[in-house]
Amino acid sequence: MLGFESAVGWRAVRRGPFRLGPSVCVLCGRTDDCPEKYGEKRTYVEYNLTVHYYCLLMSSGIWQRGGEDEGVDGFLITDIKKEVNRAAKLVRMMHLVLTRGKGMHLGNLKKMHIKTYCIVINTVMLEDVSARKEETIMNLIAVKENLYFEAGKMIAVSLVHGGPPPGFFSKTLFNCLVYGPENVKPTLEDVADVDVAQTIKTIKHANNLSSLQSTLQDCCEFLAAAGCLRPVTALCDKNVLVNDILISHVIKRITLPLESFRQGLNTLGVLEKMQMHPDVFSSILCHKPERLSAENVCDLFTIHSSSDVSKDEGADFWMGYLQDVESGESVVTFEDILLFATGSCYVPSIGFDPEPTIKFLHIRYPIGNRLLNCLELPITKTYQQFKNIMELTIRNTIRIERE
Repeated sequence: MLGFESAVGWRAVRRGPFRLGPSVCVLCGRTDDCPEKYGEKRTYVEYNLTVHYYCLLMSSGIWQRGGEDEGVDGFLITDIKKEVNRAAKLVRMMHLVLTRGKGMHLGNLKKMHIKTYCIVINTVMLEDVSARKEETIMNLIAVKENLYFEAGKMIAVSLVHGGPPPGFFSKTLFNCLVYGPENVKPTLEDVADVDVAQTIKTIKHANNLSSLQSTLQDCCEFLAAAGCLRPVTALCDKNVLVNDILISHVIKRITLPLESFRQGLNTLGVLEKMQMHPDVFSSILCHKPERLSAENVCDLFTIHSSSDVSKDEGADFWMGYLQDVESGESVVTFEDILLFATGSCYVPSIGFDPEPTIKFLHIRYPIGNRLLNCLELPITKTYQQFKNIMELTIRNTIRIERE
């Protein structure tokens, strides 16, 4: 495992000339030259390559395979270029999905959250793509390039490191992952394709043998493709047939990508934990997180007293401000407050570490100590002063960071 070295201590690469400059890092796409944040940035003329050291460390598909005198401090140039190509394929796939009729362009992808990417992958896995040629091609590319594995791995790493609760898995997908697809019975709600769903409904609601046989005759090509074409001699046969169609369409059709997705989720032992604690993970993966409110934000932060300020001093203003935010009487949102104090606009699945705290101090402006998840708030004479200072500081801080 590669050790984490300081930017100053990064050993010089002895192979070929290099220069520091404003070129774009091939991994993160940034021109920033900030060693404290990105590590040392170097441009290698002979390889036509610019890279940040920390970007190399954080890339999931590359590791040091060479000696310290080879490539970039042990990272081989061929490996770096392969990683760049792999990342480009992920971006192209997201571009294919996001641009289908939605007017988005590739520049928007830079601002995409990992959650959005995973939603895209999940949608591709569960939707019926037979009706759209571009989606069929994209699905085949995803399988060929092993992108379902990448999606599962991204979700696993995100969860372990305090990322957002995905909240978009269907119950059927979750059960396939945890209990195995052979033990799952899909329902009509799992069928995204309108035509397929209507066909299944017609078969299910046939009220006599003649109408059932007529329906089956009309959709015999679909049934043959699904491996469900068979003689029907009694009306009750429709129940078994509907179940077989659902299993074929919802589960068997995605066997390869589903298995690849499962393997990706097994990164860092996440899938194993899902199987050990299905109820806990179901709430994280299948249900959207609870909307932030004045009550749960208040409960999230523990108020600590200081040597010269009592615990209750300022607490009333804080509670009043949360009520204003909840009622829409503030330009700041609960997500803004959370981002200002912790650096995250959501509550991580594994909770905050350390737990968020509040201190009321004799200071002019609020301070968000994100390293400690501590919100330091000023003591003011009136509530309006408190509110004005909070709005000004939090809003401007968030705006500057977003710019």
